[in-house]
Amino acid sequence: NKITPAKVGEAYNEPITIPWAASTMGYDTFTVDNLPAGLTLSPMENDATARRSTATISGTPTAASDGYTRITIKNGSLYDFTIPMKMSVQKGTVAVPTATNYTYNGHLRRGFDATANPQVVVSGQVSATYPGTYDVELDLADPMNYTWEDGTTDTKDATWTINKAQLVVTYAGETIEKGVAPQLALTVTGFVNGETADTARNYTAPTLSATDLSVGTHELTPAGGAADDYEFVYVSGTLTVTDVASDPSNSSSNNGTNNGTNSSQKRHKSHKKGVLPDTSDASVVLSSVSM
Repeated sequence: NKITPAKVGEAYNEPITIPWAASTMGYDTFTVDNLPAGLTLSPMENDATARRSTATISGTPTAASDGYTRITIKNGSLYDFTIPMKMSVQKGTVAVPTATNYTYNGHLRRGFDATANPQVVVSGQVSATYPGTYDVELDLADPMNYTWEDGTTDTKDATWTINKAQLVVTYAGETIEKGVAPQLALTVTGFVNGETADTARNYTAPTLSATDLSVGTHELTPAGGAADDYEFVYVSGTLTVTDVASDPSNSSSNNGTNNGTNSSQKRHKSHKKGVLPDTSDASVVLSSVSM
């Protein structure tokens, strides 16, 4: 005489069938004493064809137990007997909650939802805002009636994490002539919750350097940068250095200017040719000589 065991916290539905004796045409009542907490007995049903009476124990047990219950069957004043039947209610089992991990967004986060399982008590660093790994302890709220899935009732240690948000540092690239200093401008995207480079905690800007400025293409990758709540991802760009272009029009103009200058100089010199004095006049000759 044994009834299928029940389990705390789990739905239970077990029919109890009593066959009729040869002279019996059914029973009037079917009662159960010491029924475990949370369980009830349905009204009895008689089946004349199958010659049996059935009632169902159902519900959700709330407490563990290991004992006997007493089923009493009556048929008016003609038939009355009691059957002791063993019915145990085993402890319920509770799964260890799984942590919820996050990426920093500037708001308060909670690593374990205490309302998701009322049979678990969460203590320790259960909520936080900034990136880090946080320790918590998990305990059974009712270790008398529940165990963990591994059968133990001990405290479980657990952790949950807020990861840093990601900043993307991009060098778009540029083209310069040889001898011209590049701008090496960087853009930083990914700030959350309205933060900026000026307001992010302990923010240090990334940098970009170009040590080779020879003619050609050079792939440059940003580096460095730091922040309490962010990690950095770098996107490279191309610096193109071109040779100084020669302008043919400038060359022709320079040559024309030089030729014009020489011609002018020659013409200027031609105007300074000496004039022979008139030797027929003695005063003119002397004057010319004295000069």
